[in-house]
Amino acid sequence: RDKFREIGFKGWSEVEVLEYMLYNVYRQGDTNPIAHRLLQYSGHNIVELMRQVNDVNMMDKIPGVGENTLMFLQSLKEFMDFYHKKELVYTPIKYEIHNILDIIEYVEFDPGRESLVMLCADEQSYIRAIVDLTEQGGSLQASTTKSAISKAVALHKASGVIFIHNHPTGVMLPSYMDVFTTAQMESFLAQEHVVVLDHVIVSGNKARS
Repeated sequence: RDKFREIGFKGWSEVEVLEYMLYNVYRQGDTNPIAHRLLQYSGHNIVELMRQVNDVNMMDKIPGVGENTLMFLQSLKEFMDFYHKKELVYTPIKYEIHNILDIIEYVEFDPGRESLVMLCADEQSYIRAIVDLTEQGGSLQASTTKSAISKAVALHKASGVIFIHNHPTGVMLPSYMDVFTTAQMESFLAQEHVVVLDHVIVSGNKARS
């Protein structure tokens, strides 16, 4: 605790950070073994670990991981996602083609499936909200997605939107359907006086407009 008060997490290893955070669950006892087992489960990658915290089978796969540990990690992950989205609201980033990779850092994608996200921008192209459309049909063609888009645009008073979706296959080229549905959405949103500023394809740490 003294080390954290002095320098925060600067210079700490992933296992040290995780070990410290787990003190919130295990007030007494050594958290080092469980921290090591959690990181070993995720291939010694704390980012991958946080992506897997919603796996309810984690308790069966990792000795010592109980419901309290899993709930803590899930809450931590949800808080980080919540914080990133709110950070854009209170410290908005202006959308420009050259900084799209910076903006994507605020968006969480499931690497195992195609996801769809919409960024709502104001008249000056500052990002004001991130809307996950994956569970609303997952594609720009779905009627449930169009309904969710209309509601989000009205709620956030968007003047422009940026669609972002990931290609789990790693192929960065837009498909025929990507191009076709983007044109459809441009026409659909024009009726609401909203401009489609971009449609970005993401794979890993790469992005293509």
